[in-house]
Amino acid sequence: LKAAAKYKGLELYEYLGKEYSMPKCMMNILNGGAHASNKLDFQEFMIVPNKEEYKENLRMGSEVFNTLKNILEVFHALKKVLHDRGLSTAVGDEGGFAPLIEDAEEALDLIEEAITKSGYTLGKDINIALDVAASEFYDEEKDTYLLEGKEYTKEELISYYEKLVDKYHIISIEDGMA
Repeated sequence: LKAAAKYKGLELYEYLGKEYSMPKCMMNILNGGAHASNKLDFQEFMIVPNKEEYKENLRMGSEVFNTLKNILEVFHALKKVLHDRGLSTAVGDEGGFAPLIEDAEEALDLIEEAITKSGYTLGKDINIALDVAASEFYDEEKDTYLLEGKEYTKEELISYYEKLVDKYHIISIEDGMA
């Protein structure tokens, strides 16, 4: 790559920017699963800004993250109450918030609200990505998935993902099946 950039008389970053599509910036903003002590079975909820320039994506992601932080102030108050009572106040170990949320759709609704309140449009300016970590809720003996208190076959889980993809403009699902 360095040689090709030099041959074209470009800096490496210029060459990469013109010749290659750089990976999208995926920002982890909510955690569940093994990374948090809440009811969410999905491990990570991420936003994916759609601008071409990295610095714009970073700015957009930061704005949404800060808006989500404001929306979740009540959870921070709850954290103090939990702490004062000697209960767990763990935050997701991947760096995202880990509030007490009931299910994936509630988490996705919060993310959509944060995107909208930040002045962006879900599906246009910013998309969503998930790291489901399905092996964490897979029952090998039954060959089913226990997600949010409901048992799913492989086909049913795929249908559930399709519903989420359509509703929330999800562009990536990591570890969707065990």
